[in-house]
Amino acid sequence: MGITARGAWESVKRHFREIGIDCQNTDFTCVAIGDMAGDVFGNGMLLSKHIRLQAAFNHLHIFIDPNPDSAKSW
Repeated sequence: MGITARGAWESVKRHFREIGIDCQNTDFTCVAIGDMAGDVFGNGMLLSKHIRLQAAFNHLHIFIDPNPDSAKSW
């Protein structure tokens, strides 16, 4: 799939499908690790309107949202 936002998202969708969750229509909470300024991270987060990003970090930054709202975030 390569190292792309789309390839990573296809892997996420498959994982959720295998555990019986429709991540394209059901809100879900996640924690992310990686470069939050990078295209792969940011573009990947835009591929679903149902992501509630609660925390993320990389070597420079820490992001925490104790009550994420998927609609506002998207």
